[in-house]
Amino acid sequence: MLGSARSPVNLLVALALAAGVVGFVVGIGSAHGRRHATSAPATRSITVAALTLRYPTSWRQAGAKETTPSLGLSNPIALAPAGRPGGAGLVAGQLAGTEQSPLPSRLLASLRGAPHTEIIQQAYVQAYRYRGLKPAASALAMELYVIPNPGEDATALACYAAPGLTAYLRQCEAIVASITVESPSGNGVIPDAGYASSLAGVIGPLSRERMRLRSLMHSAGTRRAVGELAAQLATRFAAAAKAVAALQAPPAASSAQPALSSALDRAASAYLGLAESATGAPEAYGAAAASVSRAEAGVTAALVSFDLLGYGSA
Repeated sequence: MLGSARSPVNLLVALALAAGVVGFVVGIGSAHGRRHATSAPATRSITVAALTLRYPTSWRQAGAKETTPSLGLSNPIALAPAGRPGGAGLVAGQLAGTEQSPLPSRLLASLRGAPHTEIIQQAYVQAYRYRGLKPAASALAMELYVIPNPGEDATALACYAAPGLTAYLRQCEAIVASITVESPSGNGVIPDAGYASSLAGVIGPLSRERMRLRSLMHSAGTRRAVGELAAQLATRFAAAAKAVAALQAPPAASSAQPALSSALDRAASAYLGLAESATGAPEAYGAAAASVSRAEAGVTAALVSFDLLGYGSA
């Protein structure tokens, strides 16, 4: 009976499992330790956004026309293996629009499938790593590293390779692992276990109730019955919005948390509108159902931000 209001909050269940730190933390070591462990090959260095990278002499700086990924980076630099322009390489620069999430919505919209979040750390750098990215309309394999800069745009480094050239991804990964910074400082990338538990304590019960009530709504025989169930969901979403807003967010989630609270509040209003329209004109009911779909999609988008921060990876 609900009609078009079918958008699932897919990540609610995943986030409900996040009772501890769910972001996968990977130590990539320090450049200092590696130089003493092996005889390092000859390298050159390049600086981007206060970061210094060292790359082998078998790689070279590349021009914009020789790079394939289009990530919307500002002040970008590019490196590529000699003789492989456009087929493999590294692009780095500042990534605008990352206040709420490590990845801006326009970039997420250009990908096929949701990224898998890992967290890497070396001596003075913590970063998010997203493996197996699949840009739309492209056969490239890509890995993306995002280093938040509190108060500024994040720094992004993308390793990419065309089919048959994926061995260069490992070389690119070694270049990323060589990062040194001008002014080492913590950026709060590693998820806070206590916060993850508190957040799951709000979202988990909401997820279970949402799934139960939505199932009943779809099997309800009358619009009046749908309206009664929608009113219950409105109450659940409103309570969750208030509870999320009351949490003490760590710095990395300081923008994602109010966005989630607002999305939950909009969902509460949408379900209330559906409840109120249940006994009204069919046109009003249809419009309310469409509003519920948009609101549910908004909640999903807000939860994606937490997934990308390492709080929702299954």
